[in-house]
Amino acid sequence: MKTQSTKRGNNSMESISTWGITTTLAYFCASEYLRQLEKKETIALEELKIEVFGKYWQDESCHQLLRLIAGMIDAKSVGEIIDYLCQQKGKKNNFINLFLAAKCLDEVKNRQIIAKTDNQLFELLKSLIKYDLNYYYRLHDIPEETQRVRDIRTQAVAAIATTWHDRPDTLALLKLWATSDDNWDVREAAVQEIIKGWQNETDTLLVLKQCANSNPRLATLALEEIISTWRDEPDTLFLLKQCTTDNDNVIWPKFEAVEKIAIGWKDEPDTLPFLKECTAPNRNWLVRQAAVVQIARGWHDRPDTLHFIKQFIASDNDWYMRRIAVQEIARGWHDEPDTLPLLKQLVTSDDNRDVQRVAIEELIIGWHDEPDIFPLLKEWAIFNNNWEIRNAAIREIARSWKDQPEILPLLKQLATSDRDRIVRGAAAEELIRGWKNKLDILPLLKKWAISNDNFLVRESAIKELARNWRDEPETLPILKQCATSNRDWHHQSHVRKAAVEEIGRGWHNESDTLPFLKEIATSDDIFSVKIVAIQAIVRDYKDDIDTLPLLKQFATSANNDYLGSVALQEIAIAWKDEPDTLPFIKQCITSNNHKRVQHTAIKAIARGWHNEPDTLAFLKQCVTSDDCGNVRYEAIQEIIRGWEDETEILPLLKQCAISDIDSDGRASIIAEIIRGWKNEPDTLLFLKQIATSDCDGDVRYAAVQEIIRGWKDEPDMLPFFTQMVTSDDCWAVRYAALQEIARGWHDEPNTLPLLIQTVTLDISEDVRYAALQEIARDWHDEPDTLSFIKQITTSDNHEYLRQAAVEAIAEGWQNDPGIYELLCHTAINDPFERENDYQHNPRKTALEAIIKYYPNHSQTLPLLRDRVENDSDDKVRKLASNTLKEWGQS
Repeated sequence: MKTQSTKRGNNSMESISTWGITTTLAYFCASEYLRQLEKKETIALEELKIEVFGKYWQDESCHQLLRLIAGMIDAKSVGEIIDYLCQQKGKKNNFINLFLAAKCLDEVKNRQIIAKTDNQLFELLKSLIKYDLNYYYRLHDIPEETQRVRDIRTQAVAAIATTWHDRPDTLALLKLWATSDDNWDVREAAVQEIIKGWQNETDTLLVLKQCANSNPRLATLALEEIISTWRDEPDTLFLLKQCTTDNDNVIWPKFEAVEKIAIGWKDEPDTLPFLKECTAPNRNWLVRQAAVVQIARGWHDRPDTLHFIKQFIASDNDWYMRRIAVQEIARGWHDEPDTLPLLKQLVTSDDNRDVQRVAIEELIIGWHDEPDIFPLLKEWAIFNNNWEIRNAAIREIARSWKDQPEILPLLKQLATSDRDRIVRGAAAEELIRGWKNKLDILPLLKKWAISNDNFLVRESAIKELARNWRDEPETLPILKQCATSNRDWHHQSHVRKAAVEEIGRGWHNESDTLPFLKEIATSDDIFSVKIVAIQAIVRDYKDDIDTLPLLKQFATSANNDYLGSVALQEIAIAWKDEPDTLPFIKQCITSNNHKRVQHTAIKAIARGWHNEPDTLAFLKQCVTSDDCGNVRYEAIQEIIRGWEDETEILPLLKQCAISDIDSDGRASIIAEIIRGWKNEPDTLLFLKQIATSDCDGDVRYAAVQEIIRGWKDEPDMLPFFTQMVTSDDCWAVRYAALQEIARGWHDEPNTLPLLIQTVTLDISEDVRYAALQEIARDWHDEPDTLSFIKQITTSDNHEYLRQAAVEAIAEGWQNDPGIYELLCHTAINDPFERENDYQHNPRKTALEAIIKYYPNHSQTLPLLRDRVENDSDDKVRKLASNTLKEWGQS
């Protein structure tokens, strides 16, 4: 069997490695199939076509086997199989019938025998390079469809390059696509194929050069290949230099081009001057960055390099570039005597905060052990005007020079009296972190816990007091003050929470702690503070006689449903074995109006009392008779979770899906039935009943969606969906059914008439729009399609449909005669009058299409000027005006 790797000159071991075990097995399967056929007098070609290729061409996992079979039979038979594959309708399968046909053709040794078939298949695949959807779409509107278009186009490029590698015009086609196709994915695929199969052709370098100033991805691909294969060509360096200056829309290849010049041509005398030129202020910022880095690292040992980088720091106006240069000096010339003074100077006197910050960061990293760094950091911590510099200095001296006697007094001074609030906070945090057990820190901790204007400092001080100074007589009063003061300060709630939590943890044996916590739990204004108090009470005072009544009070009467839910959850866990707990929780379901409390109650019963004999019966009662939809749905969820295997669950769900008074609940139950019981024999019949008889359109839509997902290939589905399209009064149901008919029954004779009828008569603009899109996409080649859509553009009463029709015509028929004139007529004469900003203006859509597809038409500029002067819609005038400016015609 001939393989592409053999054709392109790879050695036999590479060819064998590409086959592997799967190919070997496929070969024996193919041989066995042919052996069985050859037991007859002749090979039954029709049987081979229909029973093998006809049945399995849609399964890509079988393509290798089918290709092997093609390699074992005569050329004429392969030609008939290819003709048969080309006749199959492969559009919905991304044209894999044609791609399989190309693979089979590649197995034919003498193609002259089937030259006509060869040429026809070549033209079919070539047409796929321009494949697109026959309706208007934007790139990210429908990503799966966009990806589908991309895959079809690029696979077509690869198939042509592989199967027709030796055809004289293949390389010319690939060059054309690589340099001028309007789709970047096609261009990139063509470049990849040229590199793979025609690397040694004389024109390949020229093609890659044309691609080097292009889309970033394509340019990078071209540059990599040029440098690896044609480095010694005299104009390769010139091309790379061009890439750093031309085409300002290309960014990353500029950066890579500078790097490649610096590394690959380092020894050339002109390289360093060129890189220095690249650092000029008028150059692209990525070019400048790459140049500075490459000069600093590649020419580090030259005596003038350091001077150049210093000059750059001193004179450049771009703080980001100066920051990069500072880092390069600090790390590349660490041991130079002038580097440390330079960094010190930048910290103290540079006019840019970011440059100052990077200088001090480099000092701390690289010169930590220098004797004068500590005095400098102290000075900057006190006097620097940049709070970021001061904070960095404070952190460093507090952690690296903690044992120096002057550090503690300095941090105290900064934490208590510094002019900057952020600096005070940084100093206080370092004191708490590093000196929390020092006796002389205690007064500061007390003060900060009560009044510091940095809430993080307050919280840290509270925790340190509670955990390390618990026996201090003032600690508990301070914590209580912190827990109760500033109740109206919501942003301080976490400070109060910290205080309450520490009181509960550290003083639970004190006689007045429980009353204090009860007071917080009942009267605090912030529910998060109340919850911390409740949790402390349950944890440490579960056996107190008043604890359970207090929690029950919260569960039944709390104004906040989250607070009530927490209380109920604590009851269900801590008092589960109490005889009154289960009845109380059941009562919460019927007497409490808080949704969260009800949900918590149902979950607590279902999970905490799962093995009780009457739990399931109680939940079923909630499902069938509770007045609250939330309760019913939550009970259903818990029944499914805990009792899914019970025989009565499915009938219960079906009953609820039909009779529940809440439409959202019915739709959700349908989803649950599908999730757990999709394979039950009467599920489809049940869904059809819901889809045709439920009184709510959303529920019917949910049923139709489930049918489409799971049963669209069942017999008699076409009449069912047709009934939905023609008689359902919910637009969403009609929309879903219509799309399914258009895509699943494309070849049925009544499908197109149904779509035309829908466009003409349906009362919903969205449904009419969907039908029009389907017609334009899948019936593009029907003789009457264009005339029908033209009629919509001129006579429909709604601008949304007229605009959709214009989009479809522009995208699908832009090369047909008369289309330009139709678009011009629409751009001038459509009667649209704007009432809302979101409306679609057919005149604007037509003008956009003209700008995209006919920029060079002799009437386009006059039309744009006319629209600037005469159109009544500001958006149309703005579009025309901006386009004229872009084209230099304003």
